[in-house]
This record gives sequence, structure tokens and C-alpha cells, in this order.
Amino acid sequence: MKDEPFEKYWQEQFEQFESQPSEGLWDKMSQELFVRQVKMIFNHYFVKPEASFWKKIAIILWFKNFFRFSLTTFNVYYLLTSILLTYSTFNVIDIRENKTPKITSNSNTNIKSFNNARSIQPWLKQQESYISKKDTPPLHTPSKINKMPVIIAKPYHQELTSFYTNNEEFLEPLNPNTINNVGKYTFNENNIAQNLHEYKLRHHAALAFYIAPMNLISNLSILTLSDEKLKSNYQPITSVGLSNFALSAYYEWQKFNFKFQTGLIYSSLKQNYTFNDAFFYNDTLHFQQIIDNSYYNYSYIQVLNLDSLLLTGDTVWFTYVDSTLVPVFDTLNTTEIEMVRKDKTSQQNFKLSVIEVPFTAGYSYSFGKFDLTLKAGTSLSYVLLTKGYLPSTSNDYGVIPFKREQMQNFYINILAGAEANYFISDKLSLSLMPLYRRNVTRLFKNDIPIRLQLQSWTFNIGLKYQLR
Repeated sequence: MKDEPFEKYWQEQFEQFESQPSEGLWDKMSQELFVRQVKMIFNHYFVKPEASFWKKIAIILWFKNFFRFSLTTFNVYYLLTSILLTYSTFNVIDIRENKTPKITSNSNTNIKSFNNARSIQPWLKQQESYISKKDTPPLHTPSKINKMPVIIAKPYHQELTSFYTNNEEFLEPLNPNTINNVGKYTFNENNIAQNLHEYKLRHHAALAFYIAPMNLISNLSILTLSDEKLKSNYQPITSVGLSNFALSAYYEWQKFNFKFQTGLIYSSLKQNYTFNDAFFYNDTLHFQQIIDNSYYNYSYIQVLNLDSLLLTGDTVWFTYVDSTLVPVFDTLNTTEIEMVRKDKTSQQNFKLSVIEVPFTAGYSYSFGKFDLTLKAGTSLSYVLLTKGYLPSTSNDYGVIPFKREQMQNFYINILAGAEANYFISDKLSLSLMPLYRRNVTRLFKNDIPIRLQLQSWTFNIGLKYQLR
């Protein structure tokens, strides 16, 4: 029979393959078998585990990323730098405040308003130090001692009246014949300084309004059927101008040096992107070109069976093309695929409109007219509107509409930043607040195989009004 040479030929090929395999073949097969067994165990024990398992894995991965150095994400190195900066700044301020200024007998601080706690505190410290020196035992003639309290009392008698309107004892003229009045004067002065200092630290509230350009950093990936996260051919383009911006209003409350802020933020986010080379190994079509060297003829319109082709000795080539427009795995649609393939250099974009409620806490330092605060916190965001197109989950160069129904309406962010204030007047200050933001919960629902990570640097510029 004419089939006998054919069968004999393949029998010899298989015997030679088993007895004299190529170098490293069995090692490769053992490695492949090990990989398949690991995948089977992983799919059996990890793909469909209990609900809390993936939450634990997510926490572990977050800690891993937190302790990894990165310039674009908030990590432990940023935290250590903030702590070191805070500690160094505190030491510098403490050293400056402990220095005692030199006071002369004719020193007279020009005080415009005693209602300003920032301006009266240095004067009170000077007078406290100066008058305490005068409360020492006399070393000179009594005539010089009696003249000194009058010199002290007259320049500031009228200016201090607002603090002592109900204090009749203070309004009495000083008796030049006794030194005990100086001690009484010093006692009242110390009480004022202490009360004003406590008032300044205990009571503080303000309203702030900001406008901010934003630098958006977005990472997009797509999940496969085995829940493996793959990078797509999504290539983000850096935004220019005010395509990303935020408007915000804050209410601030301070007790001692600690500040607490909350408010409302409206953010408009837009990301332009293009396509690079395709990365999806499972998003390609294997189509076969057949050179018929066997005893069988195959029709090009039927769906080909690869196993039967190999067993009958046909030569098969595999070519990778963009696949998702092909309804069946055959060779008739190759030309159609190449014709409708989109230009990968074309640009697409998607937009988000988000309203956000932040909650931050920080520690504040004062440098005269300047005020510096280091802060961190969290925020709750709500998606108002979505526009544009996202990369397709099944097509290398396709897009899908970006719909609000695909997203989680609420998601949580972490915040970290600093705030610097320059006081233009007693009530009004110019404020600058750079703020880093990153979402820690998913933006898309679980049944959507898209994972989007949004990070942003917001450079807030605005005005702050002191309420009390």
C-alpha cells in the first residue's frame, strides 16, 4: 500500500526522537512540566480562595512598594525626610527662641495694635526681662530708684489701658516713695504675657481658597483570564497647560502647633495617550499557511486542526497579527485584518471629573510673617463625569468608551504635602501648598479587567483668611 512508506517514515522519526533527542530537550520538557504543575497549584489554591486572601496580599504588596525607593510615589524615604526636616526645623526655632535679646533702659518698641498677638508677644518678653532686672535690691541712691518706675510707666500707660480698663489697681499712679509697686507691675505684666501666649496657641481658625495646576501620572494595566496583570500597549503623553486642574476650599482649625484641615476639592483630570507595540501574547491569531506535501488535500475554508496537520506531515508556519476582528480561526480574514488595522500613532484621551473631601493633619512652625506646615492625610473621592475612550481589553489597537458605570463611584486616596503661608496682614495671608495624591482603592469594578492607578502632584496657590 502506498501508505506504508509514509507510516514507516514517521515511525522511524519517532524512534529516533526517543532514543537520540536533541541537546537539552529533556531539560526543557522537565522545566515546562514544572511550570505547568506550579500554575495548576496556583490556580487551584489562589485563583479562587476566600475573599480576605487577596486583601492580605494587597496589604503586603503595598508595604513592599512603600519601602521601595521611588521619586514618583510616597514611600518611607519621603516620610523619613519629612521627619528629619521637622526635627531640624524645630531645633533651629528652639535655639532662636532661647536667645535673650539685649535690652537697654531707653528701649521702646513701637506697638501699633495690642490686639495683634504676633506683635505684642515680643514686646511683652522685653518688658518682662527689663522690669525683672529693676526688681533687684537697690545699689544707688534712693532718688534714682524713685525716678525709674515713673519713666517705665508713662510711655506705656495709655497703650496698656485697653488691657486694664476694669483693673482699678493698675490705673492708680505709681508711688515714687516705695519700690513695692514695681513688683506689682511686674506681676500683672507676666499674667498678660501668659494669657496672650495661651490665647494664640489655643484658638485659631481660617478659611483658604486655592486654584491649582496638576501633574497627572497614570498607569494602566489589563488582567488576563488567570488574573495576571499585564502592561498594555498604552503609552501616556505628558499633559501641558491647565488640562489638569483643581479648585478647592479648606476650613482650618489649629490647637497649639497642630493643624487640622477639611474642605471640598473639584478636580478635572485628562490623560492623552497613544499606542506602542502590542504586548498581549493572548491577543493574536495563529493562522496557518499550508504547503501540502502529504497524501491529503485540505480546503482553505475549513477550520484547521493543528494536531492532524502535524501527524500527517504538513508544514505549518505561525504568523502573529492583530486578532480581535476575526470571528473564527481560519485563514480567510488575514487581508481584512491588515486593512482595518488602526494607525498606532493616533492619539486618544479620557477625562475624569471628581469631587473630593480631604482630611489632613499637620504640625506648624512660625517664622515671624512666615508659617510652615507639614501635613498628611486621606480623602474620599466621588466620580461625577467620565468622557473619552480607554484602550480595548481585547484589541491591540482598539478603544472602548469610557463609561461611569464601569467605575467605582467612591474611592479613597492618600495625601501628603506641605503648606507655606506669608502674612500680608493680621487676617490675610498668601498660601502655597504642594500636595501629592494617590488612590489606594480600585477605580474600576471587579468585573472590568482594567486596573488604573492615578497619581498627581497638585500645586495649590491661594489666599487664607484668619477667622479668629
